[in-house]
Amino acid sequence: MRPLNKPTTAPNYTDDSPYGEAKADLIQALGEYCSYCERHINDKKALQVEHIQPKSLVPNLECVWDNFLLACASCNIHKGIKNPITLGIRLPHTNNLMLDLEVDPDSSLISANNPEGQAFIELVRLSDVAGTATLGDDRYEKRFETAGIAQNILEDYENGEIASKWVVRVAQTHGFFSLWYTIFQGHPEVIEELISNFQGTHPAAFDSTNNYSLVAI
Repeated sequence: MRPLNKPTTAPNYTDDSPYGEAKADLIQALGEYCSYCERHINDKKALQVEHIQPKSLVPNLECVWDNFLLACASCNIHKGIKNPITLGIRLPHTNNLMLDLEVDPDSSLISANNPEGQAFIELVRLSDVAGTATLGDDRYEKRFETAGIAQNILEDYENGEIASKWVVRVAQTHGFFSLWYTIFQGHPEVIEELISNFQGTHPAAFDSTNNYSLVAI
């Protein structure tokens, strides 16, 4: 999943329960995207402040910036009270999970390259597809739909019908950064713009001297 460049300096909040206020700061830092499944959330009200270490298990971290990410409702529900820190699961703001995971541009299925990637898939059930997903969970459906759009946009781009900036604008609208990165692998000039324009993407996760190949962070 998209490597995130989350600020390490905590914002100054005005009360002792800042996680409700934190949403605006998280969106400003990371964009209107789920930190786990990468989907774009059009309605800011539907984006949730996700506690990395569940507040029910670690209540002293309920209002701590370091414990916040953004999540869609499905990822937040599936993660539940699992604690990725105690479980040793890599997270998108501390690791380049695109080295651990792959998304197939045709099937839109996400697979793991190693046990670390499989642990992340299981954390929020990213392998759920139509027919196995819980009611209201349309993450796979949206990812599959976006893959088709990206393939069509790639064809238009290679035919010279659209400029790279339009590729990026469509990608921003749908999200699923790693899908666009994979589909436009042969066009480093587009990938450069995707990295620069997807708010909160960690530039150090990509080698600009080698066609923006993936590197560990």
